[in-house]
Amino acid sequence: ETGDRARFIEGIYSGFAGGMSRQTFTQCETRGGITGVTPCLPSFSGVRLAVLDDQVAPQELHLLRLVPLAWLRKDRKLVFTNAPTIFGRVNLSAKLDQTGKGLELTWVAKYRTTPRRVVLHVPPVRGLERITLNGKALSWDGKARTIAIT
Repeated sequence: ETGDRARFIEGIYSGFAGGMSRQTFTQCETRGGITGVTPCLPSFSGVRLAVLDDQVAPQELHLLRLVPLAWLRKDRKLVFTNAPTIFGRVNLSAKLDQTGKGLELTWVAKYRTTPRRVVLHVPPVRGLERITLNGKALSWDGKARTIAIT
């Protein structure tokens, strides 16, 4: 909720590391018949909330709110396909253009319930100058940290 990007990302990665056995590299070890497969589940939920946050504000969907900058690359898309939200399934992809100065987003929602507002959080990518959504340039002054999509 606080928007502390560094601590949020630290928590996600720590959860993945702590939920994995360093001896067997699995999530589930058997010790005398005791097993558990849930240690990583909060981190998986955190990953979705970093990119598609339907919990931070009532009736709102927030895109890329705490996305790790390492996930935004020139050579590979960040892709969420049929990602579940409380509003319905969402497809979202994000990629930096070849110059690294443009963010290219593709977004399609299959809502059961339409959110009151959809907000794009502009990732703090150094040198970012433009953002496109579904091939169309978004009106962005280069300073605003959020853009209302709907």
